[in-house]
Formats: sequence, structure tokens, C-alpha cells
Amino acid sequence: EIRHMMHNMIKLVSTLALLSYGSFGFIVERRSVPTRAINVRSSHGDDTIIARAASVAEIAARAAGTEILEGMGAMVKSEKLNHKDIVTAVDGRCQDIIRREIEAAFPFHFFLGEEDVPPGAAEAAAAIESGLALNEWCWIVDPVDGTTNLAAGLPLVTTSIALARNGIVQVGVVFDPSHGECFTAIRGKGAYLNGERFKDGHDNGDVSVEPPLSSPPAPPLALKDAVLCVGCPPLPSAFQRNVHVIASLGPKCRGVRMLSSAALIYCWVALGRIGAYVATDINAWDFAAGKLIVEETVGGVCSNHEGAPLRLTDRDTLCSSGGLHDEVLGALKEALAMRK
Repeated sequence: EIRHMMHNMIKLVSTLALLSYGSFGFIVERRSVPTRAINVRSSHGDDTIIARAASVAEIAARAAGTEILEGMGAMVKSEKLNHKDIVTAVDGRCQDIIRREIEAAFPFHFFLGEEDVPPGAAEAAAAIESGLALNEWCWIVDPVDGTTNLAAGLPLVTTSIALARNGIVQVGVVFDPSHGECFTAIRGKGAYLNGERFKDGHDNGDVSVEPPLSSPPAPPLALKDAVLCVGCPPLPSAFQRNVHVIASLGPKCRGVRMLSSAALIYCWVALGRIGAYVATDINAWDFAAGKLIVEETVGGVCSNHEGAPLRLTDRDTLCSSGGLHDEVLGALKEALAMRK
């Protein structure tokens, strides 16, 4: 009987050892505080976790993208804030797909998905603040960015996945399934489109980082030659503010477009398809991945509407490329001051 008990104890210890080591060689630090996610460290350093996270995020985003394409034109399941803020069955299915992929690879990371958060700015702010404050590793996910477009059958729908460590985004992935474009950025390593580096916003002396595929940066873009984009928020007050911005900036630039999804427009700014993007009252999961993609490009800048560096807790955002930021920010401040 004693021998049998010893045998069971050995099996238990062995099982705990395997769980502590993990399938991918990650050492798990166990804590007794249930409200904080358990830290995960790699025997090969944090770079191993981040590189693997980028790969897992791409796999998850592409899997969700398949679900998006199959669900184009989906019926509206419910409304959140108002008739402009809608949910379809596709949103939940995509989040479940992404969650399964991430939790299978990183079971001790915290997962913050839009579909888990009640509607409203205060609720969103509380979710992102607590998620970042209480967890070393925090995934920030918008499973379907552009739900209105999805319901209408418009091919401007993306999946956005970001991974933050200690409040700073380290990995960003945005997948546009309608055009087969997967945008990926790793902090300090540049931004990529379908695996090919298109720009590099860093001069860190790392000779192991391949040079960008693009030619040297073009001269700064003038506002009069730029196409700008302004978001279309669901709250009437935010919508009216953006309409005012369009009326003010429209005469000063080549053209203005009012497009969603926010994550996709951030990526288009990074590529130079859009010169600058003004968004009002958006959530962290709308721009967390796109922000890193913009910042990892030559000339890519992100700020709030006051001009301060963009934080994940901000709701009014501006991103730009091509050296436009100061000029657009000045025009934006002037427009908002005239509205008061």
C-alpha cells in the first residue's frame, strides 16, 4: 500500500513538472494571486515568446479570416450602443477561433477580446486598463473590425490581434481576408506584408535585420497632395465631430474618405495608401495592432488629438506617414478649436 502511494506521488510530481515546463519549453512561474495572469518566461528569452506569438497570431487571424469570408452579408444579431453599433454571429465565432489558437500556445497569457467587454467607453477603458495593469502578457483582439461592412457585404473587414507585454505592444497582426493581405509587425523588427518587409522605421544597427524592400523614403508629402481618412464612429457626438473635421480638412487636401475598419486604415497609412487617419472615440482593440504597424514604418507616427504619443488608453487617435503628421495635427487642432 505504501509502495502504491509512493507511485501515485511520483506520477503527480512528474505531471506538475511537465505542466511547469510547457509544450514549448516555457518556464511557468506560478503565483497564488488569482486576479493576475501567471508570468511566462522562455528559456531562450522573451524574443522566443514574441516570435512565436507573431506566428500564432498570423495563424489565428487567417483562420478567423476564413470565417469572415464565409460570413459576409451576415444578419445582424444584436445592437450595442445604438443601431450603428452592431454584432453578428460571425463576431463571436471569430473570437472563439482566435482564442483557441492563442490559449493552446500561451495558456497563461491574458486574453482580452472585444466580444467579452460590455459596450460603452467607460467599460472599454476599464477593460483595457485592468488587462494591462494586472497582466505581464496581454492579448488585445478585435475578431471582426468592420462589422457593419461585414453585414452589408462590403469587403473592408479585418481581424486585429496584438500582444502587449507590461503595457507595450510587442506584436501586431491585421489580416484583410478580402484582399489576402496580412500585415505583421514586431517591435524593433519592422513591418511586413504577407511575410515581405515593406518598410523599416528603425536604424538600430542590427545587421541581422534584412533591409527594407522599398526604395529610400520619398520626400515628405504635402497636405495638399494627400488623401486623408476620417472614421465613422457610432456615437452621434463623435460622428458630428468627425463631420466637422472633414469639412475643415477637406479643402486643404486632395481628398477625404470616411472608411472603416480602423485596423485596416492604420495599415493603409503604413503603406502610404492613405496619408493620415483621424479617428474619434475608438477602442484599444481597434488600433493596438495597427499602431505598432505604423510605428514600425519609415515616417509612421501615431498620437492622440492633442499631439501626445498615442497610448492604448486614448480614444481619439491620429496616425500618419510621409512626414504629414505635424501639418495634419495643426489643421486638426485648428478645426476642433473652431468647433468649440
